[in-house]
Amino acid sequence: MIDADHRRGMLDQYLTDVTTGRPSLGMSDLVTTGARVEDVIRTDPDTGFDYIPAGRTMEHAFSPVEIRRLRAMLVELKRSYELIIIDCPPLLGLSDALVHANMSDQVIFVCRWKSTTQRAVMACLERLETSGAPLAGVVATMVEDNAMDVMGYSYGNRDIKILNRFDEK
Repeated sequence: MIDADHRRGMLDQYLTDVTTGRPSLGMSDLVTTGARVEDVIRTDPDTGFDYIPAGRTMEHAFSPVEIRRLRAMLVELKRSYELIIIDCPPLLGLSDALVHANMSDQVIFVCRWKSTTQRAVMACLERLETSGAPLAGVVATMVEDNAMDVMGYSYGNRDIKILNRFDEK
């Protein structure tokens, strides 16, 4: 698992280097400083689960050099891991998630039920499609128990056409 939200990564809030007291090195350090992959991988002692925290905060979008480093990191990780999950920042307003999406084998778009507007969902799906990202599916989180009773009735013809394009792929 890679925390790729280099602006507001969640793992950095909880993880510190025991020797320095600073946030753990992470994904942003790989792309900005050329840190080595083995220096940023952490293992949860309870589960044996490997992860890479976001690292130090970056306020800028990826540069071409950083994109090359990110691509090289993923190639290296694919040699050791069967499955790599990249947790990206929000898709609207930032280009970061599109950079990751275009380097991924598959993309799963996640949105929160009744929090993410239908308009925002459709705009994100259009951005993914336009960029050529390999969309594998959409997941709605925090769905209410009775959601299936009303699901599907609020989509207009334009939205259904967009969703159908993904079904055809």
